[in-house]
Amino acid sequence: MNQLRINGFDWQSPANYNELTPQQLLAVCKLLVLRHMAEASKPVALISDQMIRQRLVAILFGIKHPVLFLSKKKKAFIEMGGAAHATLMYEPAITNWVFEKANLTNHTIQSFKHNGKTYYGPAGGMLDISVGEFIEAIMYFSAYTEKPSEPLLNKLIAVLYRPGKLFYNVRKLSSSFNPDRRVSNNAYHFEKRAVVFNNLPANLKLALFLQFEGAFAQFSKSFKKCFSKKGKGSSNGNWISLLMSMSNDIFGDYEATQKVDCFTFFTKVEQNIIQMEKQKNVA
Repeated sequence: MNQLRINGFDWQSPANYNELTPQQLLAVCKLLVLRHMAEASKPVALISDQMIRQRLVAILFGIKHPVLFLSKKKKAFIEMGGAAHATLMYEPAITNWVFEKANLTNHTIQSFKHNGKTYYGPAGGMLDISVGEFIEAIMYFSAYTEKPSEPLLNKLIAVLYRPGKLFYNVRKLSSSFNPDRRVSNNAYHFEKRAVVFNNLPANLKLALFLQFEGAFAQFSKSFKKCFSKKGKGSSNGNWISLLMSMSNDIFGDYEATQKVDCFTFFTKVEQNIIQMEKQKNVA
């Protein structure tokens, strides 16, 4: 968090995406969508960079209008001079990080409501998904980053966010309780969900995309041999082959291996790669 003192009051503001609240993340993503639209509409921009930064400062410091209902502290913030506002707007540590790579690894948006139904993400966050779910999600993620399209983004979100199971609170009493409250994925409901998600707000879609992008970056950083160009999982076509090659090993058959969490799976793959490299060097 950034620590500041403004007009006699101490303030904190987020210094990276992981420090944003769910409301702030959605508000920031809304600004990023507007900024993208403004850049696409040049030379007649829909909204200026100055206006975007003004709104951004208000979001990061939790300033809402009308002034009548604000605390003395927040009124003092608004009443500071224009020069001070401009300094905050263009201070790199305060706002510039928003326009750089997000590196969002927190599970900030854990669930959302749409058309009266609640959709839940992975119980432990994007870093706690199963390898089967990861492989399915990475297929749409990679295709979208290569050539962005709404249907691909909708399908990525549909893989990760699903309705909750019935009687979830009752299930908690079971000794075999699974904290993942989402219903199982299947092709029929997946396709229907992807169509429904076409109408999700653009800022929500962006926030959910950034969460998976951050998780993918974290996996890549933690398991460099698995994700390197030389690694078996370096391209989309190789992920399923990698999963099949690890089946009937310590994790059980193909279906059981799909349910293994990513960190456990990639740890074992990394160990196998290191072992193979040692054997190759000895030979």
